[in-house]
Amino acid sequence: MQKTSKPFGSWRSPLSAAQIAAAGKRLGDIHLSGDSIYWQESRPAEKGRTTLMRRQAGQGSAEILPAPYNVRSRVHEYGGGAFGVFRDEIVFVNDADRELYRIVPGKAPEQITQEEGVYYADLTADPLRERLILIREDHCQDDREAQAALAAVDLKGNGKSHLLDAGCDFYASPCLDPAGRCLAWLSWAHPNMPWDETTLWLAEIQENGKLGPKRKIAG
Repeated sequence: MQKTSKPFGSWRSPLSAAQIAAAGKRLGDIHLSGDSIYWQESRPAEKGRTTLMRRQAGQGSAEILPAPYNVRSRVHEYGGGAFGVFRDEIVFVNDADRELYRIVPGKAPEQITQEEGVYYADLTADPLRERLILIREDHCQDDREAQAALAAVDLKGNGKSHLLDAGCDFYASPCLDPAGRCLAWLSWAHPNMPWDETTLWLAEIQENGKLGPKRKIAG
């Protein structure tokens, strides 16, 4: 076989950039509900769109989110948990408008929030109160830094979120106990990054859905 020498950078590869990028599919943010597994899956061939997948017991994997919906959160710039499973429904952050949408597999997504300039992340189901607990980041004030908070969104409410805790620069990872009586979360503040210093908080949830006095557990 005859060899051919060519200047650096002029050799024509049999592999295109599109072929290489298409092999870079990423999976993440796994949720379990009943006999189903849900996860995010990136689609390089669709301009990087991230969709939602489901696998049920005894069945194969199937995409449950139609294009052009794109699951992504931009809270704290780098995002966070962008979808949550609430019984037989999935709620996700749509990247195009940052709003929350509800989807039942086999049906079209339905918008459930109406808050321009507000970002959401770390969606946590609170079935006892028919709501989601999440991180809310308010970008409505152009002359000040975005304001982060711990908040809740009623799934049968008016499309608005309401505060549970505020005052820290950053919030993350809300987590309910199995009985739904207590909520734990993380927070941190400037100039620290989360790997430098964070605080773990715990509070009981009152009958009206608000948080009782919070206790510092660690940090």
